[in-house]
Amino acid sequence: MAWLCCKACNWSQDEFWSEDYTPLDELARDYSREILMRSETAVVEKWIAEELGQSYEMKGDLCHVSWKDYMVSVLQEAENKVKNMRFRTEAEYHAYKAVNGTKCPVCGAVDALVVEPY
Repeated sequence: MAWLCCKACNWSQDEFWSEDYTPLDELARDYSREILMRSETAVVEKWIAEELGQSYEMKGDLCHVSWKDYMVSVLQEAENKVKNMRFRTEAEYHAYKAVNGTKCPVCGAVDALVVEPY
């Protein structure tokens, strides 16, 4: 796994797909039907609630937001991961790198692609 980003246009991709993993696997694992059917609120940090752009109720350092609003945010994040992905697999990235070096796949800036393994 690696995080890729461009120093010129700020494009980024934070993971590759494999036989054992896709970003959508996280949704299936973390958000079961039981969670989706909850009627109470989700408890999140303030920055997450603000990012949702919805009203929220502060309780101490945490915010309570509706599960519906929270799930819409989670699904939009997954959608953005897929939309921004330029390399589905690590093999696709290495094939691109062999031809293009560190040129950004989005804006074409040379020596702008940064790779940070994790």
